[in-house]
Amino acid sequence: MGLLLKRCECFRRQDTQINPLGWCVFASKEYAVLYGLPKTPEDLRDHRLILYTETRHHLTGLAWMEQYKSDDDKFSRVNTSSVALRAVLAGAGIVTLPAYEGAEHFSLVRVFLEPFYFQPAFLVYHESLRDSARIRAVFDELTTYLDRKKLLLLGKSE
Repeated sequence: MGLLLKRCECFRRQDTQINPLGWCVFASKEYAVLYGLPKTPEDLRDHRLILYTETRHHLTGLAWMEQYKSDDDKFSRVNTSSVALRAVLAGAGIVTLPAYEGAEHFSLVRVFLEPFYFQPAFLVYHESLRDSARIRAVFDELTTYLDRKKLLLLGKSE
């Protein structure tokens, strides 16, 4: 069982679309004190950005800030969201993350109030397990839990 951020016909599976994931822009509180925060997306050009490598740009949330990078190399590149999270927590710059991931860390602040993108998400399992009562029970519990966490996943206030 897993979570896919893009519908894929690459293997045989059962899927159910769940609530979309809101993507937000985050900075550490330390970064905000030292450098301030941009007021608009255009202002991102004047800040240190943590960008993802091109191999990750198939996901809009990871590629979105590319349009705001400056030409003066005020950015760094990472290849995973876990490395991006560590970099932003260390005060290295501003990054895009799923809203729920940034919300877990009290030392992070949202740069812009609203999410900039809503990523479709799918809960999946292999089709050979479709008749398994245990898989169905876990699947049902997960969808119920994710539905209760809808506002967090969307990046809205709870």
